[in-house]
This record gives sequence, C-alpha cells and structure tokens, in this order.
Amino acid sequence: MSKFLANHPTALEALILYDIEKWRTADRSYRILSKMIGGKAISEKGFNELYEKTMKGEGEIIDKLSDLRLCILSDVIDKKSFDESYEEICRMIGSKDIDYQDSKFWFTRFSSGNWNLDQKTFYDLPAEIIVEIVENLNIESQLVELLESVDHPLKTTTLKMIHLTENAMIDLLKATKPGTLEQIIIDVDLKNTIDQLFGMDQWKQAKRVAIGFISNEFFRHFHHFHHFEMLQFRIVAITTDDILIMKNVFSENAKFKYCSIHTYNKPSNIEMEEALGLTDIHIGQMSNFLNSHPTALEALILYDIEKWRTADRSYWNLCKMIGGKVISEKDFDEMFMRTIIGKGEILEDHSDLRLCILSDVIEKKSIEESYEEIRKMIGSIDYHDFEFWFNRFSSGYRNLDEKTFLDLPIDIVAKIVNIMDFESQMTLRKVCRGLRNIVDLIDSSVDTISFTHYNSRLNEIFYSGEHKDRYSRQYSNRIAVSSLKFFMKNRRLRLKSFEWRSCLEPQDRLVDFFNSLNRPLKITKLKMIHMTKNSMIALIKAAKPGTLEEIDVIADPGQKTVVDQLVRTDQWKQAKKVTIGWFLIDFSRFSRSFHQFESFVINAHMITVSDVLKMKRVFSENVNFKYCVIEAKYMPPTDIIRKQIGLSNIHEEFRMFSGRYDIPDSTDFLDFQIDGNEISVYRK
Repeated sequence: MSKFLANHPTALEALILYDIEKWRTADRSYRILSKMIGGKAISEKGFNELYEKTMKGEGEIIDKLSDLRLCILSDVIDKKSFDESYEEICRMIGSKDIDYQDSKFWFTRFSSGNWNLDQKTFYDLPAEIIVEIVENLNIESQLVELLESVDHPLKTTTLKMIHLTENAMIDLLKATKPGTLEQIIIDVDLKNTIDQLFGMDQWKQAKRVAIGFISNEFFRHFHHFHHFEMLQFRIVAITTDDILIMKNVFSENAKFKYCSIHTYNKPSNIEMEEALGLTDIHIGQMSNFLNSHPTALEALILYDIEKWRTADRSYWNLCKMIGGKVISEKDFDEMFMRTIIGKGEILEDHSDLRLCILSDVIEKKSIEESYEEIRKMIGSIDYHDFEFWFNRFSSGYRNLDEKTFLDLPIDIVAKIVNIMDFESQMTLRKVCRGLRNIVDLIDSSVDTISFTHYNSRLNEIFYSGEHKDRYSRQYSNRIAVSSLKFFMKNRRLRLKSFEWRSCLEPQDRLVDFFNSLNRPLKITKLKMIHMTKNSMIALIKAAKPGTLEEIDVIADPGQKTVVDQLVRTDQWKQAKKVTIGWFLIDFSRFSRSFHQFESFVINAHMITVSDVLKMKRVFSENVNFKYCVIEAKYMPPTDIIRKQIGLSNIHEEFRMFSGRYDIPDSTDFLDFQIDGNEISVYRK
C-alpha cells in the first residue's frame, strides 16, 4: 500500500477532499485511511497538515483516475453501491469524465476482498505501449492459419462475421460445409468480393442472409438472392421498379417467408401502394396521432399555404408522409379552404407542429431553415423540443404519436419536478426550455441559503426548507455560481434568510449576475459577511425593498465606506432591523439613518451627549422601536448621560448602570443601560 502512495502522492489529497465532501473530520479521515492501508504510511501530524492544506484549496489538481482508488475503496468499506459511489466521486471532482468501466473494475476488485491498490492493469501501461501492442495484433492472419490447418469442413448452422476484412470473410466461408450452413450474417460493406461470394456453394445453399450494408448497386445482383427464405439488408436507395421486381420474385419462391430492407431513400407509401396494387391498407400509428391532434392537419395546411402550395399539392404531401389516406380528398379540400379564409382552429399545442417538421425533413431542409420558417408562422416554439423531433424524423424514425415526458399534464410534471432533489432539478433544466421553465416556475421548497466562498476551488452552499432535508455541497467557483443562479432565477423563490460569506476575493461573476437580475429577490433576512463593498451593494440592491426586513453586515474596516451607499438604498430605508460589526461607523453623521429601525446593533467610533439626546427623542416618538445596542470607542461619562437625559430608577452595580426615562403621554418608557463602552436602549 505504501508503494501505491509513493507512486500516487495526490491520492491522499483526493481521499481527504472526498472525506471533506462527506463532512468528516481530520481524525475520522485519518482513522479510515489507517484502516485501508493497514498501517501508518503517513504520520497523524503530517496528515493533519495535508488536511488543512486541502481545506484551503492549496492541494494539487487531481487528474488521474488512479488517484481516486482510495476514494473507491473507502466507499466499498462504507458498503455503498457502485452507482452511488461513481456519482459521488464525479460530483466531487466536478466532472463525469471518469472512465466508468475502469471505476467499476476497481470497485468490483475491492468488493471481492482484494485491496491491492498497486496491482497493474492493462490501462496502467504507457499509452504508446498500448498503441504498439494493438498495432502489432494480427488476429485475422492467425485465423487464416487456423482455418488452413483444419483438414475437414466446419459444420455450423449459423455464421456471423462481424468487422472482418472481406478476404478473411471469404476464407471463413470456404472453411464451412455447404448445406450445413443455413444462416449467414455479415456486418461489412461488400465491395470487392461480392461476385466471389455469390459464386460459393455455401452462399447458394444457405437459407437466410443478413447483410449490414451493400453500397454497390444491389438490384444488379438481386438474382443471387432469389433462393433465400429470409433476407435482411441495408442499401442506399430503392425504386418502385426494384420493389416490383421483388414482388415478382417472392411470388414465385414458394419457400420465401419475409424480407426486411432498411434504406435512406425510398418511394412514398402512396406511390408504393399504387404501383403494387395493394389492398387492405394499414396506416397504423400515424392515424392515431391525427385523432389525438385534430388541429395538426390545419397546422400543416397553414404551413403549406405559407409556401404557396395548392390544396392538391398539400394533400399529396400529406399522403406521402402518413402513407395512406386518413382523410378524403374532398374533406381535405374543405379544410384547406376554411384555413385560407381564417376559420381554422387556433394552434395552441406545439405537438400539432410535428407534421410541419416532418414535411421539412422530407424536403431535406436544414434544421435552422425549418425552425425559422415554422417560428415565423406560429410566433414562438421551444427550440429544444423542435430539435428533438427534427432529429428523430431525420434518423428515419417517424412515429409522431410516441409520448415524451412533456406530453404529461403540466400539473403532473410540476408535481414530479417539485419532489426532485436539487441536483436532479439542475439536470432536468438542461433537457429543454419547457422543462427549464417548469423547474423555474414551481414553488421553491428552499427558504434558507448560505453561500461561503473560500477560494476559486472550494465553495460551500447550504440550503434548507421547511419540508426538506438540509444539504451542503462544496463546488468549484463556476459550479457554485451556476447553483446560485438556479435558485435566484426561480420567480417563486421566497427566502427567510440568505447569507453570503466571502474571503474578500473578487466575486465579479456573482456581482454581474446580481446586477443583471430583471426582478428583485424576495429575501426577509440578508447576511453579508466579509464581502467587498461592491459585492454588498450589488447584493442588497438585488433584494426587494419592503420584503427585506433584516440586514446583517460583518466586514473588515477597509470596507466601512459601504455605509455611505447602504443608507441611500430603498432596501435600507424600508428594513426593520440592522446589525453592523467589525468596523466603527461615524454615528453622529449617520444617526438619522437608524431612526426608523425597530432595532439595530452597531459599533461606533464615538457617541456624544447630543447623540444620546437625539436617541431619547427619536425612540420616544417611534412606537415601533424595540431596542438598540451601540458599542463606542469613546462616549460621555455615565453621570453626564444621567443628568442630561433625566433618568430615574437608577441602578448601579460594578461597571453597569441603568436608568429609566418615562415617555410623555405614554405608558411606555425607555430603559437606558450602560456597561463600560456599550450603551443599550430598550423601549418597554
């Protein structure tokens, strides 16, 4: 184990970072390490120093999967499932670039009881060595040598040849016994050896064949397929004449059972119907879609009218897409005329636009061109949903009726989203604009957020709600900002408390984000701790005046000029409580800015007799006032305050002094308390 740590010095830091993610102390982390390695490969003091370095973000960057093996072993000891372990390790490093198969290899090895971290695998070899090994492999030449050494034909019923060269495929076919071989499966493009293949007895006596792709002109060779019972193949294109040839051949072959052809270019269903003289037509799922979306036809007609298509051309276009006649030409013409004169239904369901998208795919328009033209017709359309259907139709899959998650009733989707955890909601937002809007519009279950910025590599977000468990995660700066944006963009966010702790490092991305918000945040209590002046101003301005009731500021003395800007904001003027710590303010200058509060706690450079007399007058007039606490570096002697205010019920004990001032025309009174350099006033 010690050899592994010597070869992978950052493996310890990876384990420590993983344990920090789990809120494990240094002691607990060290005990787990000792349990894994079976001894003290590092002293407890050295480990504690490394733990502190990692906490501060001063560790090395983890860029090797082998550095994560201790984390995987830790999860095995904790009896986690592999999926749970893989997800948590990916979350720790902020990426899913970890090789899944290699991770599973080590998880399975450790689970079996083999805890050898140092044992080499093929992937531990240098990349250039692996490349050289692969390049020197010559499996096919060994196969040919093996086949030539066999002195009798191979008796096999089915022969699958996957990713072989054409020459190796011919050699393997030659080695099989004709007549015994019934099914041939080939996953190569037959180019150079196709004629040689068709001349072999093994081919002529087989019953079933499946070929991955034939790029040569298939129907020039079709006579070599007449004897098969079953055929499966993929070709570039097929014509109506080709289909007529197949009809004649298969009609004459009494043993024929079925043929499946995948092609990129074929006649329309209606063209094939007419050429083959088909009866008992089954249109299938397309008609189900039209029954469920009756206005989809009007959407297509409106789209065709935009393209200056006639009713005849539009009807032909529809039949080409759906493969049959789900509506008579007469009814279609009537609907076409209603749509022209503006008496059609209003298009409210974007799923009605799928026929328009399919029409553009058939016409081989680009996705950008199709999106712009449909958007011009209807005004707006979800691009991600549009892109999903365009790509599906382009791949040849034209089932319009298959349900997606977004086809569920909106209230059901919202309920599902509402019970998801934060990470799942974040993932869901990336799927499409529709789901992103739903996630952003549901009532937020979070009412408390605390963000702590240590450095660019280590941030902590704590969030909780009345009916939710509490979560705490550590993120990179980029992920932290993204997480905060997710919360803040929810229009229904109502926060009882939002706290932002920083280490005075620049937070330009967050400042820009708060400045860019187009609506105020509904926050009741705002805590700003060790932030820069610009960050504090950006944050308080992002809060909604009137909703913000309590402001807490703890900042370094170098940021004290922030008070000049804070007191001018509407958020400050409409708040009820304020606490300012760690720096001294000029109370005489700013005293008027504190008169409206129910309570405040501050540190002041000096309090004068004039300030105390103002406090007596203002607090007597303010019926909402409850208390204030001011710690001042300089303040008048106690006896002067006592005489100037006219206090009664004096009580003195050691350094403490208290007295009462009865408010005229009121049953309330002000209780003045002085303890050293701290003066407190309570309205009772």
